[in-house]
Amino acid sequence: MKYNATKALVSLGQWSEHAMTIIVKCMKEGSYDMQSDLVKTLINARNVHLVNKVRQETVSNLSIISVSLNSKLKQYRILRLSYHKLPT
Repeated sequence: MKYNATKALVSLGQWSEHAMTIIVKCMKEGSYDMQSDLVKTLINARNVHLVNKVRQETVSNLSIISVSLNSKLKQYRILRLSYHKLPT
């Protein structure tokens, strides 16, 4: 329930600290589908320019999201390379 409410708030441009905390938790512990859904939501969200980038909590949350995304991207590349190396 919190996940869907957070997604809706962020989509509408309501960038609260509580929403960012839930996003970080879902990026760390969520399934691949949940993380992909969140990435799409973050890309298409409104009022991104209103995120308070000066607050230390926001900066740490953004860095956690970035690390999580890079890790998932690296895993995807490894799986993709392994798939292409399979014998036919």
